[in-house]
Amino acid sequence: MASNGAVVMMPEIAGMDCPEIEHVLRRIDLSKYRGPGPIPVGHPDWPIFEYEDELAVRYYRSCIMAANPLEDPGPAFSLGFESQ
Repeated sequence: MASNGAVVMMPEIAGMDCPEIEHVLRRIDLSKYRGPGPIPVGHPDWPIFEYEDELAVRYYRSCIMAANPLEDPGPAFSLGFESQ
């Protein structure tokens, strides 16, 4: 339970597929357990933040990057940052 009273479900990350991860991340976001500022280490909601962070990393690596791999990211930056 978060300090704001919201119940935040935190299932085992290892067994989740991409749709399940999306669902859990959405539910965590809807709980509004955190405000706009950072959560300090030691705060009662720190374990929720760590879980959310780990889950977001897993989602990015397993669902986003795996679906959109760049074999060589170099060409994405070869033209620099000026307008063409």
